[in-house]
This record gives sequence, structure tokens and C-alpha cells, in this order.
Amino acid sequence: SRKTSNGFPFGLIRMQNENHPPPPPTGLPIAPEGFVAKIPTGPDFIIVGAMKAGTESMVSCLRKHPEIWMPEGEDGGVAETHYFDRSLTSKKRPFQSDEKYCSYFDAQRTGKTVVVGEKTPVYMHLPSAMGRIAQALPSVKIIVALRNPTERAWSHWKYWKRDPEKFLDILGELKGSSKRSRQDVLRRGFYDEHLQRIYVVE
Repeated sequence: SRKTSNGFPFGLIRMQNENHPPPPPTGLPIAPEGFVAKIPTGPDFIIVGAMKAGTESMVSCLRKHPEIWMPEGEDGGVAETHYFDRSLTSKKRPFQSDEKYCSYFDAQRTGKTVVVGEKTPVYMHLPSAMGRIAQALPSVKIIVALRNPTERAWSHWKYWKRDPEKFLDILGELKGSSKRSRQDVLRRGFYDEHLQRIYVVE
């Protein structure tokens, strides 16, 4: 089980009330008097998508609030963690465990900052990502931005077209022949599927 820096299991506290005597010994160390372990809570909210639906503008507005913090990228924009959409063994993951991920956000709650969050738009259309979020962060608020599916798909296609190496043939998508299923331009606009999945995991 997870333990604090003092060697005590998370959540273990000494019961002082005479009406509630301590439980039978279990071999676990007893916390010192007055000790209350803190369990990492992680971000308060996650913007999960949809991609090209105004999430960047939403973040820009949120970050103007003095009590809200979100990761900042090298270019001044928002750094997307992609923590929940990458394999647990991937070297590209910015954090190697849920505890480290949560502790990173908890550490930002200093001074005036009382609310912390992140944005990774690919989460919304990935079943595995949404499932992992629900498991690791059962109390996190999920924020979704939607846009006219046709306009969103066109904007998405133009976004990929900027990079020759990632050029996406829109006709191939329309015919369903594209191999880039992860970047499926049209399917990301099937909001009913994605939202239903979010409701189920919650």
C-alpha cells in the first residue's frame, strides 16, 4: 500500500474518541498523535476535448483568473500532459505513476492558487483514457467543449495539412480507408458516442 514519507499508510490516523476505540492490531504502524496523512488529489478539472473546438480559448480565459493554475508550455501556451492516453510503460509519459501525477498538481496549490487543472483534448475520444481518468481521479470535474462537427472536422483537417508528414487525406477519411484511426477526423465529431462513454465511466 502507499505510504507517507514517515512510513505510515495513507489515510491512517489515530482515533482519539473514547466512543470509537482503535481497531484491532493489524501489523501496521500507528500514526503519531495529531498526525493526519494527506492523500494526493491531483487536478480539480480536466478539459478532455473536443480537439479544434475552442479548448485553447477556454484555457486562455481560465488562466486569467488569479486562483486557477494550468500547466504552461515553452511557447507560453498550455502544456498537454497526455498522461492518460499513453501506455503505462511509455517513456514519453511525463509522470511514471498516478501518485506522481497527482502530486505535481497538488504542489501548484500555493499562494492564491486554489484550483488546478489540465487540458488534453485527445482524452475525449479514447475509451481507455476516460476509463483511467475515472479510476485514478474519481472526483475530478470533466469539461467538454463542442463545436459544429462539420466545422470541427474541416478545422482539424487543415491543422494536419500544415505538416506534410502528417497530411491527412480527407477523402480517405470520408471513405473510411484511412489508416490513421487515432486521428480520425470525422469520428472525433461523433459526440454522442464520446459523451455516452463519459457518462458510463462516471
